Amino acid sequence: MDWLERMKSAMDYIETNLADNILYDDIAQIACCSTYHFQRCSSFNMGYFPGAAM
Repeated sequence: MDWLERMKSAMDYIETNLADNILYDDIAQIACCSTYHFQRCSSFNMGYFPGAAM
């Protein structure tokens, strides 16, 4: 699974679980990276931090 597929899986998880308490650590695990790396890459990929969508 490449980087974009992992990020898409993480974004799908966020969209599916918006009503729940979502932790950056859980999303980063789905994306197979550290929490720090996920936050930096997702803001670059989406143009905003995932926390803004949650």
